[in-house]
Amino acid sequence: MKKYILLLIIPFLSFGQKLSEQEIKKYLKEEAAELNKMLPMQADNYTTIRNVYTKNKTVTINYATDYTFFIDNEVNESEFLISQQELLINTFCTDPLHQIYRDNNVTYIMRYSDEKGNHIGEVKVNNTDCE
Repeated sequence: MKKYILLLIIPFLSFGQKLSEQEIKKYLKEEAAELNKMLPMQADNYTTIRNVYTKNKTVTINYATDYTFFIDNEVNESEFLISQQELLINTFCTDPLHQIYRDNNVTYIMRYSDEKGNHIGEVKVNNTDCE
C-alpha cells in the first residue's frame, strides 16, 4: 500500500506546556482563527483543507479529498482511513510540535469528505493513543 501524505497543522507553540482549562481553550480558538485566515488551502494534488474549528479541547480539521485519489492509488475509503489513523497517531504522539496537545489532553480530529461534500470518514487521536 502506498504511503499517504498527512498534513497536520503545526501549532504556533513549538514546545509543550501545561495550560489551564481556560488558557488551552483560548489558545485553540485563536489558533483556529489564524489558520482559517489561510483556508481553504490546497494540501496536495487531491486534498484541500477547508477549515479548522475547535470546541472545548477538540480541534477538528475538515478536508475535501478528490475522489480520483482512491482510483489513482487503488485504495478504498476504509484502507485510506486506517492508513490516516496510523499516520495521525504516529505524528501526534511523536512530533515535538504536538507536545502542547498531548500535555493538555486535546483531541485532534481529521474529517474527510469528497469534493461534493459527501462524508468519507474521520480519524481521531488524543494523548491516550500515545500510551
